[in-house]
Amino acid sequence: MRLLLVLAGVAAVIGLAAPARADDKQDQAFLVALGAADITYQNAGATIATGKKVCDMAKEGKSAIEVVTYLQDLSPKLTRPNAARFTAIAAGVYCPDQLPGGSKPDSGG
Repeated sequence: MRLLLVLAGVAAVIGLAAPARADDKQDQAFLVALGAADITYQNAGATIATGKKVCDMAKEGKSAIEVVTYLQDLSPKLTRPNAARFTAIAAGVYCPDQLPGGSKPDSGG
């Protein structure tokens, strides 16, 4: 229950941020958001790939808890709260439409 509250809270904050463009700026925004959340990483490229994998898993219908468990299996030193934050940040940057209440931006004017 607490994990779901953390995910919901982080998702709400991220949902308020302006969506980034799907390019290097998006990757940079992701890395900056991780840093702001005090989540460290050693390899930026692998971290970005893992962030995008979060979206792939969400699109496959995996639950947030399944994604968090995957992240912890991938990096055993990652705490459950930080794995939840990583999940929410990745979704907020790379696939905000996968967040609860999220939607794709209107392409109309």
